[in-house]
Parts: sequence; structure tokens; C-alpha cells
Amino acid sequence: MKKQLWIDALTALATMVAASLLCLAVSALAIKIVNLFIEVDYFVGAIIEAVSAFLVFGGMIGAIHFFDGYKRVEFRPSGICSSVVLGGVFHLALSILLVFHPMIAGGTRSLAGLVQMGSGFDSRAWVEYIYLWTYLAAFAIYLVFQMAVSLVCGYCGKKYRLYNRTQIKGYVDKNEK
Repeated sequence: MKKQLWIDALTALATMVAASLLCLAVSALAIKIVNLFIEVDYFVGAIIEAVSAFLVFGGMIGAIHFFDGYKRVEFRPSGICSSVVLGGVFHLALSILLVFHPMIAGGTRSLAGLVQMGSGFDSRAWVEYIYLWTYLAAFAIYLVFQMAVSLVCGYCGKKYRLYNRTQIKGYVDKNEK
């Protein structure tokens, strides 16, 4: 079981890093689209980056755990939480090493700036004034969100597989007697 936990944690880490890269593309595209209708300043861009990070991270980690629950036909909340937390710890260490750059940490910098400064976060120059505890709080918010999405998607994956089994003609459930 420990070997599977490490494999799941590395899968979660790879998903988080890939989600960070995809978040850059999604937020840049979203900012360009919104910029067609209104002029996007740094504050609005930070909001768009933070929201797109929630959507991209949640979507990617949720898809991985949905497929895992579907494939294994089991829902283990402790296994899901431990793999996401362990992958998140590795991702946090990598993010701290690279100073929470959006390429590796997704929207953590934007969310931390919004949490600490609110509407005063209106230029890239304010990034150097963000405290470490704010970065850690923003990272924890994203990690808790990812864990919640993973649990919901893992449960839905298992239920969807069981539902698909009941739709097969001739399937007899061993639990029904």
C-alpha cells in the first residue's frame, strides 16, 4: 500500500505541475477575451488568474481521481486525501524554491496578493511586498479545494462505474440477494 501511496502522490504532483502550466494558458486567454469587452487592469487580471486556477486545478485533479475511482471501483477517502496532501507538500516545496512563480504555482501569487492587499493589488510592483504567510495561506486554500474536488470526483467515479455495471444486460450484483 505504501508503494501505491507514493505513486498516487507523484501522479498528484505531476497533475498539479501540469495544471500550473495549463493555468497560464487559460488565464492569458481569459484575460484576452475579457479585454475585448472591458479594459483589464492588473487587479482584474489577478482575479481572473485566481479564478482560472481554481477551475483548472480542480478540473485536472478531479478528472484524475474520477478516472481512478472509476477504474478501481473503490472510494478510499484516506488514500485520496493522503496522496493529494503528499503531492501538495512536494508542490509547495517546489513552489517555494521557485518563489511561487505562476509557471509552477499557478494562481497562488495572484490569490495571495488579493488576500493581503485587496483592491490595492494593482501592479506587478506589489508582488515583492506579499508576505510568506499569505503565500502559504493561498496555497492551502487551493490545496483544500483540490482535496474536496478529488473526494467528490472519486466518489462520483465509483458510483458511475457501478451504475454502468447495472446497465449491462445479465449483470447480477453479488451484494443483492
